[in-house]
Amino acid sequence: MTLKITPRDFNKDYNKFFLVTNSDPANHSTNKFNIDGVFSEKVFGKLGNGIDYCCNCGHVEGEFNLGVLCTSCNSKVEFKGLNLAREGWIDLNLPIIHPLLFRYLKKIISKPVLDRMITYKAKVDKNGHIIQPEFSLPYEGIGMISFIENFDLIVSEFVAKKKNKNIDDYNFIEKYKDILFIDKLPIINAKLRPALMINNDLDYHEINNHYNGLIKNSNILKNLSEVEDTEFNINALLAKNQELANNIFDSIIAELSNKGGYIRNNLFGNRVNFSSRLVITPLSGEYSMDDIVLPYVAGMELLKPSIIRKIKMLKKVNTFKASQIWSEGLLKFDKFLHKIMSELIKSPNIRILLNRNPTLSLGSILLLKIHSIKTDYTDLTSSINNLILPLQAADFDGDVLNHILIYSKEYVQLFDQFRPSQLIIDPISSEFNTNFLPFKDISLGLQTFIN
Repeated sequence: MTLKITPRDFNKDYNKFFLVTNSDPANHSTNKFNIDGVFSEKVFGKLGNGIDYCCNCGHVEGEFNLGVLCTSCNSKVEFKGLNLAREGWIDLNLPIIHPLLFRYLKKIISKPVLDRMITYKAKVDKNGHIIQPEFSLPYEGIGMISFIENFDLIVSEFVAKKKNKNIDDYNFIEKYKDILFIDKLPIINAKLRPALMINNDLDYHEINNHYNGLIKNSNILKNLSEVEDTEFNINALLAKNQELANNIFDSIIAELSNKGGYIRNNLFGNRVNFSSRLVITPLSGEYSMDDIVLPYVAGMELLKPSIIRKIKMLKKVNTFKASQIWSEGLLKFDKFLHKIMSELIKSPNIRILLNRNPTLSLGSILLLKIHSIKTDYTDLTSSINNLILPLQAADFDGDVLNHILIYSKEYVQLFDQFRPSQLIIDPISSEFNTNFLPFKDISLGLQTFIN
């Protein structure tokens, strides 16, 4: 599924109290971070611990101000814990293209052509007069200022040239055209781009270089003298700012999918109880797209605590003896234990979360009902409906998916929106989700059957 994420309105969210204006992150003579740099304790809190006590806007902070009412946001100072949502801001002074919408724009124009457009290539004649670049397709060298002024004309010509191949991307850009050009950019929390200061040596994540470059260029734009305030200088700085903003966005996306990144490593990269990785095989017949059939061995492992509890109740034995019965049933098929599992899965609070890493797109995690437990002890595969394969970007050629058992009513309710039958209508577009159309393997099978 191609998921178009709603772009954030940076200009609207801009917070002047968290403005970062110094492109030098540290004062090497004092071996401390600058108060107005990208590691400002005033903006982001102490790098090691984060801000524990502050108001909603962060203007008033510190435990000694606990309960004090902030006159800026009208909220009291309270304990916030590690506030990863706390961010700084860069005032770009002049607009560039929103880095998320830039990704869609380059599908229409192509990145090399778009880059050549916003790179100003005017020439100067022998008398010192500027010769403006030719304003016609492919609009090479016109610069950011002219691109913004003539955006509608330029994009419409490229859409027409490609014969509506990118009409969905064009419609998406049109929908958010009011925030397509931004002059404010947030700086993610310092905990997500750590730094270390040891003996005047500063070591930090590469993304900080992009932020510092943006701050430096924006300060230059703000302080241009009358002589320096030319299209040459302004367009050159705006083209560089666009490159830096895109690099920041790409770096964040890479960090989300990078196994060594903070988010994957510390938030998503945790071990999960009652989970298994199983090869998937197809379901057929009377099953719905919300159903899954588990292998006997996997059911025994995932339902172990409940099975042992049931054995104790039905056999009138202690926990040790019940565990022994369970262990013996794990070595070969046991009709009694299979019946227990078949009763347990009838509970509306027991479901399976089917997941394929890296869980970045809608449908890469699905809530499924355990329809039954297999009786063939040698079958170690789980079986799912063909129609949900595209959501997981999977097929039946030996793919292994994550299976996580959830026991509580609260979790079932929380993930209910991820039932396949709930995703037939695309929650983003409110239209039919085309991922449920028969894909090539199913289409081939149907055609063979018909013939």
